Amino acid sequence: EKIGMHIGASPSHQTGRTFSIHARAAAATLGAMGLELDPTTLNEDDRKAIVAHIALHRRHRDWMRDGHALFLPHPDPGLTAIGIFAADRTHALIAVIQRQERRAPVPAPLRIRHLTGAVRVRAPFVDPVLALAAKQQPGWLADEFDSDAATLAAHGLPLPILPAGRAVLIEIMPAGAA
Repeated sequence: EKIGMHIGASPSHQTGRTFSIHARAAAATLGAMGLELDPTTLNEDDRKAIVAHIALHRRHRDWMRDGHALFLPHPDPGLTAIGIFAADRTHALIAVIQRQERRAPVPAPLRIRHLTGAVRVRAPFVDPVLALAAKQQPGWLADEFDSDAATLAAHGLPLPILPAGRAVLIEIMPAGAA
């Protein structure tokens, strides 16, 4: 069973919190994705971001339907990492959302368990704010890379420096997959 998750307006009409379109779309991509906003109020860049996230969701929804939602522990209490992992442990989509200001200048790596075998890691969309600080960000934001599940579980994935209200979506698939 999937949870309905929608891209809402910012600031949120329920909580008053403000998150980037990338953060809102990354979270919604993990559930039964929908929109809870007036699309006519969006600028062109935000519309393109939503269309891209919907396409990613459609590409993965078959395995996501039978997948498992898991929170991934991280030492920063202002950072949430939640993922959908395929039942066969070969695919995952993970949203890393910086809800509050960071406690450390550089975030600790995210240890990703629940995978098996050789995997390819990539960021399908990069928030333009993150791209501005490219020299300070991990290389996988720009270029996908292959690893193995044991390395991601033991050593973790270096995380980008995220301002509060921003997120990154991590796509993991079998190595060699397109």
